[in-house]
Amino acid sequence: MAERPRGRGDPGARTAVGETATQTITVDVVNSAPRAIIAAPLAGVVYRGVTVTLSGYGLDANEGPGPEDGVLNFCTWTSDSLTTEGPGVGCSKPVTFAANGTRTITLTVVDSQGLTGQATVALIVEDPPTNLPPTPSFVVSGSGPPYDWQTVITFYGSATDPEGNTPFTYHWTATALSDTGVVQGTPVDLGTTATATWTPYDNYAFFFGSGACQVGNGQRVRVTFAVTDSAGQTGTTVQEVRVVCTPG
Repeated sequence: MAERPRGRGDPGARTAVGETATQTITVDVVNSAPRAIIAAPLAGVVYRGVTVTLSGYGLDANEGPGPEDGVLNFCTWTSDSLTTEGPGVGCSKPVTFAANGTRTITLTVVDSQGLTGQATVALIVEDPPTNLPPTPSFVVSGSGPPYDWQTVITFYGSATDPEGNTPFTYHWTATALSDTGVVQGTPVDLGTTATATWTPYDNYAFFFGSGACQVGNGQRVRVTFAVTDSAGQTGTTVQEVRVVCTPG
């Protein structure tokens, strides 16, 4: 029986005499602008003369090594203030505000083709209280980034207090965010000690109950570490992690 000829659109179609036919299409690849994401600080009050760390990054659909977006790590920060305290360059940039008032801080990221993306956060600079809050910090340890949701992520926290008001109490939370920063579902408590461990899979509903889980770059998660001193003042710091939470 003679072989049935395949369709003309089949790139491997063969003619009756064994010749090969090919088809060519032309695609127009368009470069899209990157997205800028400010991880910290959150909008709200900061204190004059107290160092604040600006933290952010960029995501670009055209820069990734695979199907996920590429991460851009060149960040420029600007302020609408006319003072010379301008934040400067760096994806983790300490800055101190010398005068009270409102500030709109803008993060700008740029891709390899020169397109830019921006994000802003609104801050209010106020007089520092008599008793300053503790200054917390933490580091993240695990399989990432991004972090596999079936493996343990460990958060190592520490804090100092300007007045030496110890002992401290601690509180950790994790909050799922959309790629535009909208809170998804209910935050998860991670613990009340200086070191916290979390296996995200244990909070399955945290990701899927709200429909928040994303593949590719993973789910955007804000981890908050709050430290309260013995005089009742609380200082917080936040970092963002990406958790890969593919169903299965």
